[in-house]
Order: sequence, then structure tokens, then C-alpha cells
Amino acid sequence: MMKFGKGGGMEWGTICGALNGAAAAINLVCNNWGALIHELNGLYTQTAFPSDRSNQMAVSQVFKTIKHQGSLVQSVSGSPLCHASVTQWCNTSGFTATSLPRKERCGRLTADVAAKAVEMLNLDMTGLFVPSFQPTVEAETCLSCHGKHSVIENVITDMNCTQCHGIRHGYSTTSSKK
Repeated sequence: MMKFGKGGGMEWGTICGALNGAAAAINLVCNNWGALIHELNGLYTQTAFPSDRSNQMAVSQVFKTIKHQGSLVQSVSGSPLCHASVTQWCNTSGFTATSLPRKERCGRLTADVAAKAVEMLNLDMTGLFVPSFQPTVEAETCLSCHGKHSVIENVITDMNCTQCHGIRHGYSTTSSKK
């Protein structure tokens, strides 16, 4: 049912498939789904993947399928977008987006995201879930003008804008708040 999520939605590079699948599962079983999905997306953007734990599980051959032996380089995506996450890892690791190590990285990352989703669901079910994600200073700076209830109000996000868009002050805008 979730195969459409492959490669960020049939290889369009939108939301990471690990997040997409975890969000669907959370939504099915949790009344507090919005808070948990928001937290999971945020943590994804600030976590080095694949984790030490999933790297060790792969080295120990705990996973059923392994496309690359050994530990893999970790990187922090800064974004829940598949293409940004993959690009960041490829730039850090030196592997290409179509390589077996990149495919293995995404498999390990999926295990990490699934484990975090289960951990958060368990905390929520016992009333102990406390969100901790905070957007970056860069994101907050952009959103102070471009975010919800701001002067321009033309962006809805909590991810870091400058990673892909740079700092774009000084441009003229013809869009206005309606």
C-alpha cells in the first residue's frame, strides 16, 4: 500500500519514504498524531543517519537484507525531503544517489525512523510523550517574515530554508498578504 512513497513519492524526492510510512502508521493508531508526526519530522532533520545502532545492526547482520557491508557515513539532512537528505548524504559520503551504499543508507535510516516512531507512540500511550523539536535559528529567522501570521506569510514549514535557498534578502517581492 505504501510503495508509492518510494524515493520521496515515485522518485520525485518529496517527503522521505521513512517519514511518510511512519506518519501513516502513527495516524492510524494515535489520537495525538499531529504532534507525533511534527516531532518525528523535526527530529529527522536534526539527527545523524544512519544511526550508530543501525550501523551496528547491519555489521552484525541483524537486518534481513544488506546491500552494503560495514558501517556507513552519517549525515544530518536538515530537511525531511528525500532529495535533500540523499544529496546531503551523497555529498558527505562520496557515493552516488543510485549506489548500493546509498540504498543501504536509506534502509538503515528507515529502521531508525521506525524505531523512533514506535518509541514516541509508546510514550504517547503512557502519557509521557513530550515534544522536544525546535526549529533552527535560520528557520525561525526566515519564518519571522515569511511564516504563518508574518508580514509576507508565503511559507508553511518548520525546516531550514537556507540550506537550499540561501539567504535571499534584498530581493523585491510583488506578492502581498491578501
